Amino acid sequence: MNLSLNQKIALGFLVLILTYGGMGYISLNNLERSRAITNKNLLINQPSIILLNELKLMVVNSRNFSGTWVTLDISNNPDKKALVEIHASGYVKLKEQMEPKIALWSNEADEDSIASVLRDFEEVLVMEKTIMSALPNIDAYQDFMVRVETESTLENIEYSSNIILEHLEVILTRFKERTDKQDTEMLASFESIRYSNIFLSVIAIVIGIIVTFYILRVVRLEEQKRAVVAERDAVQEQKDIIEEINKEIMASINYAKRIQTTILPSQTTLNEQLGDHFVFYKPRDIVSGDFYWCINRTDQDVVWIAAADCTGHGVPGAFVSFVCHKALNECVNDHELTDTAAVLDKATELVEAAFGAGVSENVKDGMDIALCKITLSTKKLEFAGAHNPAYIVRKGELTEYKGDKQPIGAYEYRKAFNSHRIELQHNDMIYLASDGFLDQFGGPKNKRYQSKKFKRFLTEISNAKPAEQQEKLEAELSAWQGEEQQLDDVLVMGIRVDW
Repeated sequence: MNLSLNQKIALGFLVLILTYGGMGYISLNNLERSRAITNKNLLINQPSIILLNELKLMVVNSRNFSGTWVTLDISNNPDKKALVEIHASGYVKLKEQMEPKIALWSNEADEDSIASVLRDFEEVLVMEKTIMSALPNIDAYQDFMVRVETESTLENIEYSSNIILEHLEVILTRFKERTDKQDTEMLASFESIRYSNIFLSVIAIVIGIIVTFYILRVVRLEEQKRAVVAERDAVQEQKDIIEEINKEIMASINYAKRIQTTILPSQTTLNEQLGDHFVFYKPRDIVSGDFYWCINRTDQDVVWIAAADCTGHGVPGAFVSFVCHKALNECVNDHELTDTAAVLDKATELVEAAFGAGVSENVKDGMDIALCKITLSTKKLEFAGAHNPAYIVRKGELTEYKGDKQPIGAYEYRKAFNSHRIELQHNDMIYLASDGFLDQFGGPKNKRYQSKKFKRFLTEISNAKPAEQQEKLEAELSAWQGEEQQLDDVLVMGIRVDW
């Protein structure tokens, strides 16, 4: 088939456009799938797990408080007051919160199970009311028959409550399994987006080069003058296509940023769990390898906080951060570890497994981290670190608690992590940070900021309110950096002990 010069050029660009369109369609599908998974996790699964845990705690408390009501003839006992509160409004409020979430569940078995649990618990509440009515005052405890009847009712309550707790545990296990599966699917979707974008860019460049050389070859055989014009048009079209590709890639990265934001604790959560605090978070690129983490285990009276620095920055660092964030959640929520060193040891196993430890000596994916567990009622802090330290400023003096000199992830000379235990005092300032601030070049001699200067600056600002401290840190980094480029992601956290 003999084609004219214009027809041959059009054919080459048709191949390019079809390739771009096909890959763009794949990327769009992956983005939509990721969005659907994220929405289901954030709007249905996670809130449902929280409410189910609250119901579980209420069942346990109700059972225990009923036992107190039967065994203790003290009228103003706090457990009795708590039981009255559950009957007065606690259960009703919790049920009202659960009903909209239950309506969104897509699993009929779960809906039937929770409906049965609620019915059984309401029967338990009726039995508890019987006890409360039979033992309204101290005199009633002297009636032998009343005591016999209430103790029998208490046995029924304990039996029914244990069955309810077993059913709740089954429902929670199914939700956690689905949530873990969706986390895995979301990570796989991110990988698919990443490889799709890389493949799209490579294909566009390769086909662009092929089209260019094809045009040059045709020019030599046909009209020189028309070939120059055609080449100029072809280059412009390639430029436009590459710009469109870049826009698509940037759209994917921006969406990855929105997804990454969902794994970070919200400002509301931080305010509730940490009180007076600040988080200075400045990624070098659109997405970051640094992340901060906060989980409140009310059943253990502890708050977990961490400042983590994953390998790399930008898109590669962000992908590593998803794996490391998931590992921390599994350690605390699934394995229910309570020691900071044990959490880092287990996180190392999970991260190595995720990245296939031992595949290559050049694979160093992992993270440095400063991890703290704070027991709120006793003001005790437990710290373990991988490279990164924790700082505590008390009455104008800074104490540094150093982490172990090994990362989370593949490492040849691996050893068990160590924990530090600290008694906190009112008005202490706790600081956690990645190395981004310390490693920033700047100043009059264009040197790194360094640890000594950083610790001195933290001590100087420690008496200010945390919000003001964040402003001072931002101003200090900006002044030090000057016209220099930001080298790494920056993360500094500060918490005032005021609870």
